[in-house]
Amino acid sequence: MQYKFPYSVSIGLFEGLLWLISPFFPKAGKMLAGRRQTLSRVLEFRKKNPGIKVYWFHAASVGEFEQALPVIGLLKEIQGDAAIAVSFYSPSGMEMRGNHPLADLTFYIPADLKGRMENLLEVLKPEALVLVKYEFWYNLLSACKQAEIPAISICCILRESSLKNPILGFHLRKCLPLFSFIFVQNSETARLLKIIGNQAFQINGDTRVDRVMEIRDNAEKVDWIPEWKEGHKLLIVGSAWAEDIVFLREFIRHSVIEADGLWRVLIVPHEIGETQIKHLTSSLGLPFELFSEWELEKENIDILVLDTLGLLSRTYRYADAAWIGGGFKTGLHNTLEAAVYGIPVGFGPNFKKFREAQDLQDIGVAKSFPAGGSVWSFFQSSTENPEESDKIKMSAELYFNSQKGASEAIVQFLCNI
Repeated sequence: MQYKFPYSVSIGLFEGLLWLISPFFPKAGKMLAGRRQTLSRVLEFRKKNPGIKVYWFHAASVGEFEQALPVIGLLKEIQGDAAIAVSFYSPSGMEMRGNHPLADLTFYIPADLKGRMENLLEVLKPEALVLVKYEFWYNLLSACKQAEIPAISICCILRESSLKNPILGFHLRKCLPLFSFIFVQNSETARLLKIIGNQAFQINGDTRVDRVMEIRDNAEKVDWIPEWKEGHKLLIVGSAWAEDIVFLREFIRHSVIEADGLWRVLIVPHEIGETQIKHLTSSLGLPFELFSEWELEKENIDILVLDTLGLLSRTYRYADAAWIGGGFKTGLHNTLEAAVYGIPVGFGPNFKKFREAQDLQDIGVAKSFPAGGSVWSFFQSSTENPEESDKIKMSAELYFNSQKGASEAIVQFLCNI
């Protein structure tokens, strides 16, 4: 009780701040508007499906949902009569994955206030709540505990610095015991859970490995890329920020302009809003074409900016090398989507919080720059030297085969609740 009051006050104050800034920040406005519809969406769903078994998955945004997808897909296969409810925190999650065919119900998670969470659980009546990675909502977890609804954390990662932080560490120590079970990604997280007295956990790896292997084996083809790429090497710059383009500009100039089209480059921006696209392309300073304009004419162009959503994970299969964006910002984007194809992967220096990126660098599949030396040397030697190329392919294959299967263990646990 001592923690619940200050925590709830903090959540309430943050909710008030969102209302104040919403006229100036469209994402905040979308989230608040979506939250207003949450309870009515859940009520309508339950009226249509009064007796159906429901599993509730909560993902902050798109990346976390991708981690949940292989679990959801396998759960659907085993329990075909059960429904899947998915909640998101961010508008990007709802906009990009809100209509996913495996989700029977999607909604914005409400502000983590006691009454709202209790009402939601009372209406939804889930068999279990599955929270992905970094989701630690105290009032939601307390409400699950009170209602005897199992709360499971999957792909959980903890860092010693977080537990030592006086505010975040205190919050985590209050939340973690409320979980029924925790599936952790690495031994460091397991060690930290033991230190604070948690015993209900299992080292299980990253379900994204299952997801990217599924995409690799089953994704639809992108027919225009082989024709456009023909006779050239292809670099895909995925989830690109302007800082990534600034760093890669000389490599692109050298490999595309000066080398007379030795490489072609497909740039996939992190965000495709008009302002973000202009900022990114002005950082490039080289001839390019927006995909939305180029596809009408299909003229010969060496640098394309993919200004559309939903294609990135399907394009990596055509790449000879990949650069993953975000490493010059606060967080690296998904390296596994590219590395699963056994190609060399580069990224910026801010990757230490991402275990998979460190793993891929350790086995020689990936390199961080600028510390890794020359991007040109890495991509050229890795794509032109057969021994280097085969070594990367073999290392990647061994890594992914050793990491797969995390989703199956989670689904077995859920089915036995």
